[in-house]
Order: sequence, then C-alpha cells, then structure tokens
Amino acid sequence: MKLHGWAVTWLLGAGACTFGSTGGSATVDINGTSSDGTADGPSTAGDDVATAGTVTAASAGMTTGGPMATDTGVDSTGSPVVDGTGDPTTDTSGTTDTSGTTTGDTSGGDSSSGGMTAVLSDNGLIARYYLDEANSGTGPSEAADSAPTPIALTLNYSSNEPTWASPAMGQTGLQWSAASVDGYAGFGDVDQTKFEDAMEAPGVASTMEVVVRIDNVGGPGEPSRIFWIGDNQDTGALAMLAGDFGIALSYEDTVRTTWPLPPAGRHVLHLVVETMAADGSRARLYLDGALVQPSVVNEMTQGDVLAVTNGEQVHIGNTLTQGRSIEGIIYYAGLYNVALSDVDVANNAMVLLDDDDTP
Repeated sequence: MKLHGWAVTWLLGAGACTFGSTGGSATVDINGTSSDGTADGPSTAGDDVATAGTVTAASAGMTTGGPMATDTGVDSTGSPVVDGTGDPTTDTSGTTDTSGTTTGDTSGGDSSSGGMTAVLSDNGLIARYYLDEANSGTGPSEAADSAPTPIALTLNYSSNEPTWASPAMGQTGLQWSAASVDGYAGFGDVDQTKFEDAMEAPGVASTMEVVVRIDNVGGPGEPSRIFWIGDNQDTGALAMLAGDFGIALSYEDTVRTTWPLPPAGRHVLHLVVETMAADGSRARLYLDGALVQPSVVNEMTQGDVLAVTNGEQVHIGNTLTQGRSIEGIIYYAGLYNVALSDVDVANNAMVLLDDDDTP
C-alpha cells in the first residue's frame, strides 16, 4: 500500500511534563525520574526504536512556536489565538471573547474559511472513537466508531488493563495503571478498509485526533504508543509515541521529529505530518491549539511516499504484541482524510477540552 503526497495531523490530548532520558530505565515519570528496570537493547531493524538520525531527550518546558498571538482573535498569519492556559478564545467573527467562551454559529462542517464552530469539524472524517462506553471496569467488548461506515475497535483486556475511567463529567476514557503494560483497543488488518482508502488516495491529507492524559511513559528503548498503525512491536508505519525523548512521530518504523512532553494533566495535541511541505514544517505538533517548538527535527524527504503493508493494524494505547502502554488515560481518538485547517485545529481543541464524550 502506498500513500502519495499526503499529510497527517494528529490531534492528541496529553498530560505530562517534560523530562530527560535516564539510562537503564524501564519507565520515566513526569518529574523526569526513572523507575528501576532494564531497558530494551540497542535498536535494530524491527526493534522498538529505530532512528534515522540522532534523537535527543526533550528539552525542559513546553514552548510554542510561530508568530506571536495578538488580541484580535487571530495572529498576523491568521492563526487562532489561545489564552494563557492554551485554550482557544476566538469567536465566529475572529475576535477574542474575554469570557473564554465561543459565540456565534454552532453549525458543524469545515470552518477553514474563517470563524470558530462549537462542534467538532466533520470535514473528511474517517473514524471517531469517543471511548465513553463505560465509567469503570472492563465490561464493554468494543469501542464504537461514530463516523460513516463504522469500524469498531475490539477491547483487549489483559490482566485488567486497561479499565474504563471517568474522572470528570465529559471526560470518559481508557486508563492504564502503569506504563509498559498490556491491553489495547484495536482493529485488525487495515487492508481494503476505509483506513487504507484514506491513506492511499493520491494527494490526500489525513488528520488523527486523540485526547490523553499521560502520567508516565515507557523508558529508553520502549516508548509508549498512544495511537499506532503498525505490525507486531515496531515503532509504527505511522504512530504517536511518548517516551524518554518526549512526544515523537514514528514514520515508516523510524522515530522522526520529537517535541517536549506537555505539562501534567489532560490536554489536546495535534501532530501534523505533511510530506510535501517545505523544510522544517513536515511534522508539526500543537498543544491545545498552539504550535510547539520541536526538540529534534528529523524530517522525511520532501514528497516521501509512506508504504503501509498488508497486516498493519490500528491500535489505541499499545502495539500488537503489547507491553507498550502509557500510564494514564486516553479519552478520545479520531481520524480524517484531510489536514484540518489551523482554525479547525483550534476549534476541535476547544470542543474536546470542554467535553470529549459523545454529544
């Protein structure tokens, strides 16, 4: 399977803080310390971490890149303004609502022409998992897909991992009690499914969304998987990783650009991968709608074509062979076959921060 001239955006909610790597660790907590244990050995083809360049530990703190925000609702480039907490505060006219709420049209659809909506954009929607089937326990066998032509994810509970959790109203999801344990929500071979169709269409961009709180991650050599398309225990043909290096993109089983982990708590992240973009912008991460400065830039060649082979699977929270979970909660995941605009990214971040469960 080939993906031609495409882009991928990952929207993820994450809660953790930046930390450096510590040799010989199995897991790394959000304060930058590592638990005792033995890390995976040096990377080889097929190992957890295969890099096409030097990947360094994330620098301390979360920084934002791009133009300085103004008080007009959008900055000088038209990007949406976020407040001091990272929450978008732009109304449908493009002006700032100092109360922190959004006013105006509440209809759905593409808001790329300007103006915020009060619902998630459905532009190019392929799959959407609200992950709100239960408030506790391990009862449900599937996570429903609310997008057209739905494909449910099968829940694989292993030693009661993960369990359903609902720490607050509108914030239900799947919780793992420790990093590097088993259990996932997943779907088998993506061949001849809507996932394949979305990724193989020439020139089509994609957007992946996840809301997550990260309390702890896998240590050196065993990064945790948040959203993963891959086979066995590779880093992923296309995946969002969280490890001692921070947040990272895996592209064709190679760790690429990395960013610092976000602060502790529940957040929304967007990971945008655009192989046709100019140098320095083929992978971009947003925290709650605001652009994040990368720690290490390790880009694909411009125009690179992603090969997704038969047998690749879609998983939330783990690999096929497991043992690569986060400690924390994954609240929501979605996939689009378009690259959402900056306005849609900020709008979706605002909506999901407020409530990530089924409307």
